[in-house]
Amino acid sequence: MIKILNRPFPIIESAKEKIAISIIFGFFIFLFLLVFQPFGLDRYSHNKLLYFSGYGIITSFVILFNSFVLTSIFKNFFLPENWTIGKNFIHSFLIIVPIAVLNWLYSLQFEMPDYLDYSFGQFLFMTVTIGIFPSIFLEFYAESRLRKKNEKLSEIVNKQFEAKHSEISTKDEIIINLPNSSISVISNQILCVKAMGNYSTIYFIENNLPKKEVIRATMKNIESELSKDKNIVRCHKSFFVNIDKITTTSGNARALYLHLNELDFPIPVSRGFSNNMLLLLN
Repeated sequence: MIKILNRPFPIIESAKEKIAISIIFGFFIFLFLLVFQPFGLDRYSHNKLLYFSGYGIITSFVILFNSFVLTSIFKNFFLPENWTIGKNFIHSFLIIVPIAVLNWLYSLQFEMPDYLDYSFGQFLFMTVTIGIFPSIFLEFYAESRLRKKNEKLSEIVNKQFEAKHSEISTKDEIIINLPNSSISVISNQILCVKAMGNYSTIYFIENNLPKKEVIRATMKNIESELSKDKNIVRCHKSFFVNIDKITTTSGNARALYLHLNELDFPIPVSRGFSNNMLLLLN
């Protein structure tokens, strides 16, 4: 069980996807209550559409608040590279409990008959009962689907690496001149570039040894210089990589990863860049 909970899991970073998921889950709750009317709701005779829609709106609001506000406050907990199935379960719990609280307070605003006069504990139970099963199903389905997808993509990319010979390789010297720093390095000796806020780390080979240089520059600042070599491509919001230096790839539910012999860490490939990697290797 611990092994399953520690499996890598993709965290949703796109604002559009966060909004879409909040709307989908809110609509699911509204539709579920309207169709099945559990816990005695079938005997509620007032405006059911309006009443049930309130629970859907609460669900959407809590998911949005959790997705945008909590993730910005507790950034270290929500780091995409450390996100797992276990953390996603905790995240789901942090969504379900506030929904139960607001559902209970919402129900108190209506003149409810005795058979719908539930305590907070009962509302928590009902919220968990309705929300936990689709959440678990979607979580394991998404993990399995994305893991298989990235593992298959990794196999395809590895085969293309084996067959690929460098056709576009330059030995031009890239000189990055910025107001606060500058560096000169042969472009085909660059391994990767990693962004860290206002700083970037350039990993490269010098005298057959791997080295790194930290400069005060964002990825945007140095992108035009790196683009001079067509083998140096962006594969993630925080990484550029020299595709001639990649030795193998691997994949899990979180992402596709690139491995270079000279580096002691894998380089992630964002979902939006996965197909681009295949095109570049053709």
